[in-house]
Amino acid sequence: MSKVFHHKNLEINIGYKFRDRNLLLDAIKKNNKNDQSKNSFERLEFLGDRVLSLIVSDFLLERFPSANEGELSRRLVGLIRRETLATIAKNIVLVAISEKKNVNALADGLEALIGAIFCDGGIKHAKQFIVKFWSKIIDEQYSPPVDAKSKLQEILQAKGKPLPVYHNLGHKGPDHMPTFSVKLEISGERIVFGKGETKRIAEQEAAKIMLKKVKK
Repeated sequence: MSKVFHHKNLEINIGYKFRDRNLLLDAIKKNNKNDQSKNSFERLEFLGDRVLSLIVSDFLLERFPSANEGELSRRLVGLIRRETLATIAKNIVLVAISEKKNVNALADGLEALIGAIFCDGGIKHAKQFIVKFWSKIIDEQYSPPVDAKSKLQEILQAKGKPLPVYHNLGHKGPDHMPTFSVKLEISGERIVFGKGETKRIAEQEAAKIMLKKVKK
């Protein structure tokens, strides 16, 4: 299947047609050996990350007018985390033209795509794209998500216990499918380990295990 076909399909899937096709090409060329192409991708990724945070923050303010800062922050974190971005990237078939299929690569690609849409069509079209693919996720958030790390910290603080410390033990496996390992300890006494496709996932897994221990 030709790359041209992939690119046209991608434009159909995202609901946006680029005026400058080079911006779209730059957004999907992270692994290109050409240094200029790699730099263009990284700049779009940087921009897309900021545009996404701004638009989602503004959208949350509109959707939840009575929410306080803490609630809005928890919702925002859940909506812009790497796993959420990777899921959306798969839904728009960005995975079909990505050489790497891991969470970080897909999230980076989606951020670069958002940056490219912003450069090509401005904030209006970037917002239309984000609202289109994030609205359902926001609607499904009946209450602000509380992840395992946050929940563990809340419980320990309520009990007057020391806060958990996370140690990154590195990762194994190929670049396109790494497995990260993390050690979590509390006062050097309680120790558990977690693994995951990203460091954040590994930390969350370790926190889930520790939660079961502290609740006993």
